[in-house]
Amino acid sequence: MPRRAPTSILIAALLALAGRAAAQQADDGGPVIVGERKATWSGVELVRFVPSLDLRWQHQRDKSQVTGQSDQTVTEDRYRELLDLDTEVTIGHKNLIDVVGIFQIGNEDIDRRSSIDGDSGNTNEFVGLWDINALVFGASELPTSIYSRRSEDRQRRPFAGTIDQITTETGISSSYHDDFMALSAEYFHREQEITDDFGDINTNTRQDTFTTNDIFSVAERQKLELNYTLDMIDESQGGGYSDSYTRHDAMLTHTWVFGEEGRPHELRSQARVYQQSGSQDINRMRWDEFLTLRHTDNFETRHDLVYDQADIRGSSRDLVRFQNSAKHKLFDSLTSLGTLGAQRITDDEGFTSDDLFLSGELDYTKRVPLGTLDASVGLGYDAQTNSDRGSTFRVLDESHVYNDGFPIILNRRNIVPGSVEVRPPSNSTPYQEGIDYTVLYYPDHTEIRGVLTGALINGQQVRVTYDVGPESGYDVDTLSTNWALRYTLTEGTFRGLSGYTTYRTTDQSISASDPSLFTPDDTKDLLVGVEYRRAEWLARAEYNMHDSSISPYNVARFLLNYSLQTGTGSAVTAELSHEMIEFTQQNDDVALDRARLEWTTRLDQALSLTLGATYRHEDSSQSGTTDGLEEHLTLTFRKRQTSIYATVSNSNLDGPATKNESQFIEVGLRRAF
Repeated sequence: MPRRAPTSILIAALLALAGRAAAQQADDGGPVIVGERKATWSGVELVRFVPSLDLRWQHQRDKSQVTGQSDQTVTEDRYRELLDLDTEVTIGHKNLIDVVGIFQIGNEDIDRRSSIDGDSGNTNEFVGLWDINALVFGASELPTSIYSRRSEDRQRRPFAGTIDQITTETGISSSYHDDFMALSAEYFHREQEITDDFGDINTNTRQDTFTTNDIFSVAERQKLELNYTLDMIDESQGGGYSDSYTRHDAMLTHTWVFGEEGRPHELRSQARVYQQSGSQDINRMRWDEFLTLRHTDNFETRHDLVYDQADIRGSSRDLVRFQNSAKHKLFDSLTSLGTLGAQRITDDEGFTSDDLFLSGELDYTKRVPLGTLDASVGLGYDAQTNSDRGSTFRVLDESHVYNDGFPIILNRRNIVPGSVEVRPPSNSTPYQEGIDYTVLYYPDHTEIRGVLTGALINGQQVRVTYDVGPESGYDVDTLSTNWALRYTLTEGTFRGLSGYTTYRTTDQSISASDPSLFTPDDTKDLLVGVEYRRAEWLARAEYNMHDSSISPYNVARFLLNYSLQTGTGSAVTAELSHEMIEFTQQNDDVALDRARLEWTTRLDQALSLTLGATYRHEDSSQSGTTDGLEEHLTLTFRKRQTSIYATVSNSNLDGPATKNESQFIEVGLRRAF
């Protein structure tokens, strides 16, 4: 254990005050409560005052080894002693001003030993954390909250070190409602700093935001809704990225429900204006009309009209889209859906892209002997005509899903190298290339691969922005088909057993002055699987053959999952998966094994235990072998006003050119008075 930091005079004084308050308490050690909740005028009244002493020691060691570079090791010991105050104060009475606050004040001694030059030393810092909320006129038609909070969070990344996040936020929110309208508004100022142990991550964000959401009942069965957000943001990331920008995002929506009560029609009109300055420099205006007509109980149609005008980094683009769809339930078990539409895109340099598309789909669900049968079949056709494009254009916020072991495919040719930018769904500070992901550029597509120790999470949605260079005109016709079949047993000995298959095809024909510049996206995707769900168990085995002219692969997947809730506060979850992936175009065979265990149990009324482990093994014929193992254990003891907790975790990742080690120990004691 590192040396103990001295108790501050402030903490000693507050503890003395807490001792005097506790001496007045007549019970057997419960929380100190001074005063009572009153609805009558009472001046300033202390409703709750519960002090606690929080002592904590943390030990963190991270080591990174990269072939051809010097090893980096950072060891850090933190001893923190805090006085926590949980308070509630009313002014006048509870429904006038009610202030609830949690304060943490004290000091922290940090001893840092690092192989990075100039990164070692000992510091002693004052710690001030808080979460305060004042509710004004809480029971009135205009309740208002004034709040301020400062928090710290140490996030552990799988097979990597920790990320420290410090967030300070202050704001005010208010709402008003009556029979005609419901109004709400909020303003806040937020400052956030995110860092890691080695200095690879150093993100700073300052944000001022005003937002309002207003709903008006303008007439019977009609409402008008206004949403507006103003953001003023300064963000930076290390020495390689910085941006300051202002965002205006306003949306006005009118909804009119008409027709019979039991079978209402709906017309929804929506206008949106979006403006953003800074490096993105976006001005956008969009108008949508959505009309839904319910002709009978079994037949409805929908008619959508969209106009979208955007000016992105000095380039203008207009989009007009019209789409009609019809949905019909022939029987309770059979539903048909047909769609017909057209779209035109033009820009300020004379480029045009015309689309004509149609599709049809049948969905069938039927009770059959011992179970249910689900089936669907679909057919689609798209004819697109594109003129010459003489300049680079920006593709903004294209949505993709990151799956561990597979690349994100940008299915466009002529993407400008170095232009790819990946952001989280919130569209906040972008991820870092080389740390969170890598990019491979090919003539007909681009691949984004996540870095195992980076910030991308399996199954996460991301927004991708990139530039596409000039290209000659071309016409492309696309024919797509799909069908799916699933049989699930709901009775008998093997109830919970399902067999399923899906098959999708895409066939493209391209007409251009030089067809060699284009690669048709022809795919045949076959998935065959079997699944068994019974009580706490889930088992699945499937084979996916993805024959594609862009990025073909074959994969066999096996999954076993066990999840059981064993009582209040007790549960066990275990999952084991194995994937054999063949990337045929890259001549790369990958075996990916993953295992996860999480067990939480109450050993008795006072003592609980959490035990977990995560394992990952990847063997690639092109990239080599990577092994990762992470284990963690947490013990928590709670009795009356005393809590003692301890956490130990260890992480190792051994790759072809890198090796990371991380150990974390935390021991803490909390005592309420």
